[in-house]
Amino acid sequence: MAARINGIRTPCDLLMEISYHLIEQVVNATITTFRQGGFGDGGFGTGGYGGPNGFVIGVNDLTGFYVGAQVVVGWNLPTAEVGNVIFVNYTTKEVSIEPLLNAHSIGETILAPTFPTQAPTDPLWTQTEMLGYVARAQNEFLIKCPIIYQILTDQHVFNIGQQFQTYPQNFIELERVALQVGRVSYPIATITRTLGGFIQATMAGPCPLTSQELIYVTDVADPSFNSISTANSSLFPIVVAGGGQVIWSQPGPNASSTGGTINVLLYPRLYETTQEQVANRDPQWYFNNGGADPGFWYEDRAGNYGLGLAPVPMNNYYAEYMASVRDTDTLGLLDGFLLPDMMLHFVKYKAMEYALTKDGEARSPSYAAYCRMRFDMGVIACDRYLHGFVEAPLNMQGNS
Repeated sequence: MAARINGIRTPCDLLMEISYHLIEQVVNATITTFRQGGFGDGGFGTGGYGGPNGFVIGVNDLTGFYVGAQVVVGWNLPTAEVGNVIFVNYTTKEVSIEPLLNAHSIGETILAPTFPTQAPTDPLWTQTEMLGYVARAQNEFLIKCPIIYQILTDQHVFNIGQQFQTYPQNFIELERVALQVGRVSYPIATITRTLGGFIQATMAGPCPLTSQELIYVTDVADPSFNSISTANSSLFPIVVAGGGQVIWSQPGPNASSTGGTINVLLYPRLYETTQEQVANRDPQWYFNNGGADPGFWYEDRAGNYGLGLAPVPMNNYYAEYMASVRDTDTLGLLDGFLLPDMMLHFVKYKAMEYALTKDGEARSPSYAAYCRMRFDMGVIACDRYLHGFVEAPLNMQGNS
């Protein structure tokens, strides 16, 4: 999955705005007292209500609180966390929240879009429902305007005779497929591992390697220097290279040895095609009698979230993919978004459209149509901006 948190906004932020649009009360309280919870009245902590992992918290305002609500305690602080409200004492203005891992101080903020209208009996919307709308809206934006791309290396292996391969379901559109089918090797003269696991290799010939290139090592006389596999997770980034020397970090005992090679993997790109075009070119492609490396990939007849290779692999391969991706189907109040902050404004309106088209008392087709229009305009604007930027001459991009 592509890394999230491309900005500072969270689902809690977005749902707070949505709450105001839908005229829903929110939790926005200040902690006045804070103590460990206990079992029942007079339990662990005088008047404690919660279990051993909960806290009894006095607040200045009980608006928006109800049993079962999720709230963010310590909002906008490094110790911020989400807890469930398990008891509300309207007489003493106290709530019991669990589980909380951090101690919180008087004066901190408890914040949450709880959607409390009719919450105990027949809620207009639930928090889980609204979080689902936000997650769905973000993915809808990413499908219509795919702007987040991910490169996956050696995550999938094409085995001997395996025609089809399934790729991750967070992929929206696969853009590039490459297979590890070769390497470039440079001979080692001497090699030494020193304290701290740093390895210095003196090369036996010209070596154009540079820092940060990923390498793997084979055939050194002392096997402790050799890589365990060619998977990306087993490769070593070069720290320093030049003057016939290559240095990288590789744990192991202090040792010296000779021989072997430093290798850089090659991932040649495959050409995108269809099964029909492959068959027209070579009717016997499936049998791959010559054992040729695959040179083409296709998605037709491969099923959902799948692709095929031609010719059919007659060896084992690591694959490298590049694809536009979507985010998860669920989000928590303090999760990050895959989209950058500037585009979440449109996600908000799509989530509101979902909420306003739901059957029930809050259904509003006209308001939902307005929200849909705002979302669609946002998609068009962002798509045009991205196309304009990509297609602009390089000299114009440099001046932007």
